[in-house]
Amino acid sequence: MNLFSRKINPIGIDFGRASLKVLQQKAGERDYLADKMAVPVEVQDDPLAYSQWAGKAIHEMINRTGFKGHQVRSSLPTAQIATCHLRLDKMDEAQLSQVVKNEVRDKLPFAIENSMIRHIVAGEIFDSRDNSVKLEIIVLAVSGKNLFHHIRCLESCKLEVDSVSVPPVILPGAYKHANINPQDRVMFIDMGSRSAWAIITHGSEVTFCRRIESAYNKDGRHSLDPTVMLEELRACIRYHDMLWENTPVNRLLFTGGYCVNEQLVDQFINRLDLEGRAGHLPIDFSGEMLPDTQWSIAYGVTQL
Repeated sequence: MNLFSRKINPIGIDFGRASLKVLQQKAGERDYLADKMAVPVEVQDDPLAYSQWAGKAIHEMINRTGFKGHQVRSSLPTAQIATCHLRLDKMDEAQLSQVVKNEVRDKLPFAIENSMIRHIVAGEIFDSRDNSVKLEIIVLAVSGKNLFHHIRCLESCKLEVDSVSVPPVILPGAYKHANINPQDRVMFIDMGSRSAWAIITHGSEVTFCRRIESAYNKDGRHSLDPTVMLEELRACIRYHDMLWENTPVNRLLFTGGYCVNEQLVDQFINRLDLEGRAGHLPIDFSGEMLPDTQWSIAYGVTQL
């Protein structure tokens, strides 16, 4: 046994639609290896073609950047994740898992067999329709076929898959360093190249999430429409605050590549009339690796 060997931290990979990002912490707390590659347009909407291209791209980045070890934690591509909210009677966790699968069988765009279906109990809410207390459930699912392609891609690079997760689980943990007040109700807004996530937390618990695609123009460039995005964010806040009227959203934290547009972030903060800021990471980046907010998912997955 080598008593003086250094621990090798896991490699974090963000399978973004526009870029594939690989990140690994080195010895120093703020010292990281990082690399990224643009995803070819022709594979962005084809899960099999994407995973085949990604396998070659990850292998190339590992070799040229010097990532160490084989343990990997990854985030599934946002476009492959289906979400829905359920409202169910209170029950124990073992029973709940089966009920959730039965409830989403006809709500998901793929068969539930062999699929990854995860649920988050957002909390207990009062249902005025029958004067009872219900469980608000967030469901996140990925088809078995796409999950297979994802894992096969990583294994083709001789990587050992430690965990596979999704942005609504990953992002809040990426900001444990940010000293967020546990009493705050924070909405994380992750603005990617063709879709965004709106995720609301109570302390460390996720209580709401929605994937937003309608705010991106179908103009070939998929530019973000600020007016539509603003209305989508307001709708998310209204839904949350209706369920938890005594604990409304009071803070915004913006992540993703669009945070490079500081004027846009400030516009959203001012129009929503809430405290907010860009979610910077405890990593020293420069040059083409900026803005650091685009690394939130790759960083967050290493913190799981």
